[in-house]
Amino acid sequence: MWVTLPIDLNNKSAKQQEVQFKAYYLPKDDEYYQFCYVDEDGVVRGASIPFQFRPENEEDILVVTTQGEVEEIEQHNKELCKENQELKDSCVSLQKQNSDMQAELQKKQEELETLQSINKKLELKVKEQKDYWETELLQLKEQNQKMSSENEKMGIRVDQLQAQLSTQEKEMEKLVQADQDKTEQLEQLKKENDHLFLSLTEQRKDQKKLEQTVEQMKQNETTAMKKQQELMDENFDLSKRLSENKIICNALQREKERL
Repeated sequence: MWVTLPIDLNNKSAKQQEVQFKAYYLPKDDEYYQFCYVDEDGVVRGASIPFQFRPENEEDILVVTTQGEVEEIEQHNKELCKENQELKDSCVSLQKQNSDMQAELQKKQEELETLQSINKKLELKVKEQKDYWETELLQLKEQNQKMSSENEKMGIRVDQLQAQLSTQEKEMEKLVQADQDKTEQLEQLKKENDHLFLSLTEQRKDQKKLEQTVEQMKQNETTAMKKQQELMDENFDLSKRLSENKIICNALQREKERL
């Protein structure tokens, strides 16, 4: 660990520097150590008096045994004693917390035993479920084998169907060609049908005119028949009157001859 440089390097007065080490960095043996003063070029310019580290029996604190720091260590020990008392007070509180935690731990242990019992039941259930799944898996494997065999058969059947489909496609092409031919014929027939429809329309018009003429002739015939009947009736009357006149004339002729 390196000591930071003093702020005022140009001042020739003595400077006091401090370096603090973590306890776990300090040696645990009885060897003597020195602080070395090294410049920027790595040359050792000075060294401190030898010192060693040793732990105290009660506080388990490493203490530097150099004479120059004894007073500082004693002051530090007083502070540690005060801190120790605070730690003892804190220990009482921690013991109470520990008692509470023991009760909580007992409760947790009871809960753990309950959970362990539940866990055993779950393990038994899982084992039963596992056995059931293994049985199901075996059945699925058997079904898979059957399906594989059926798939092979289906593959053969698919090949056959594809061959049939190819044949049917060729036949379909022929049917499509025939359908196209029939479509052309149908178009031709449609044109002829349109022409016939126009002719039929004209014929219907002529037929309607003819029917109107026939109807008029029927009406004329009815009128003529009525006229003929009237003439026949009139002729019958005339014939009857003529016969009567002939009888009268004959009677008069006979009467004349008798006279």
